[in-house]
Amino acid sequence: MILTKNEIADFVSEFFATKGPYQKYYSPDNLIQIAGRVLSYGIRPSPTAVRRATLELVEEGQIERTDGKNEADDVRESEEAAEERDRQLALAKPLTPADASLYASMSFAEIAHRFNSDRVWRFRYEAACRLFGFRLPIAATSDAIPDSTQVDDGPPVPQTAEEYHKLPTHVTVRRYRNEPRFRAAVQRLIDSGSI
Repeated sequence: MILTKNEIADFVSEFFATKGPYQKYYSPDNLIQIAGRVLSYGIRPSPTAVRRATLELVEEGQIERTDGKNEADDVRESEEAAEERDRQLALAKPLTPADASLYASMSFAEIAHRFNSDRVWRFRYEAACRLFGFRLPIAATSDAIPDSTQVDDGPPVPQTAEEYHKLPTHVTVRRYRNEPRFRAAVQRLIDSGSI
């Protein structure tokens, strides 16, 4: 049974109607080119044929993304999705007194190592800090830090616990390590008992 170009175009349209990683190439112009490429294969259309045609056309520069994003956006979104999955995994099981005992028995070095190397563990420990009153493994430094937390030569730093908690964990850790102003602002929030 030989399918017509319209039937193949309908199949390609149905393929793009489902949400997936190829949705970023969806446009009427791209659909025509992809359907033409699938037709040139001389085989019955399949999702694999549509994927192959799409990737070939992208590689040849015949079609481009239509979602207004680029590969860096894909990487960032993938990292954010992975972080959110880890957060949900970490917080799926409620913390227990046994968890509190475990964290209390660990040395600062063990906590700092696990905190910086295991994201799921870090999310659970952060929850334990909020629930049981543990402190995050972030040591105060003696760097010369300006008194004002809002200096014109950098991004704003959190002034309240709410602003602090709005920041993603990986951003908080990176900024704490690299920005003395941010570190000072966080330390002020810790010292005041806000976080």
